[in-house]
Amino acid sequence: FFFKQKTAYEIYQCDWSSDVCSSDLLVRRRTNLDRRNVPLIDETVRIGHLYQLFDQHFGRTGGTRVVRAPGRVNLIGDHIDYNGLSVLPMAIQRNTLLVIRARDDRTVRLANADERFPPRSFKIESRIEPNDAGDWVNYVKAAVQTLLEKDRDLNGFDAVVSGSIPI
Repeated sequence: FFFKQKTAYEIYQCDWSSDVCSSDLLVRRRTNLDRRNVPLIDETVRIGHLYQLFDQHFGRTGGTRVVRAPGRVNLIGDHIDYNGLSVLPMAIQRNTLLVIRARDDRTVRLANADERFPPRSFKIESRIEPNDAGDWVNYVKAAVQTLLEKDRDLNGFDAVVSGSIPI
């Protein structure tokens, strides 16, 4: 795992066999609806789908981990945390999920479960140049660039990303 340590968001370390990602699992849906009347997809279904996509983009899923980062809202209001004021964040059910596997080189390869966002890759270098404004890979590049400030010896990774936070 490229962070070289366990993080608070790490929830699984497993290799899923192909029967876990069966078509039966992929069609299962929760019955409750969010406020925009869009079905919430069971997280198990999303993870199964991510493993299938990982296999398609990067080969077998051995050595992978599933990482979950919850969305958050600030109960006090917007635009105060970066102005140095107090915040009161709260995690919400919406999240970003990744199926990720460490690499032995400094290449980062990414695929997104949302077909609107094409696969991307980049090399980990001392200065990671952003893509055009609005490109989804810039979020990952910024995170990796920040991690480089703490550890210059990062290895790359392969990852498939899925977000349930509306854009």
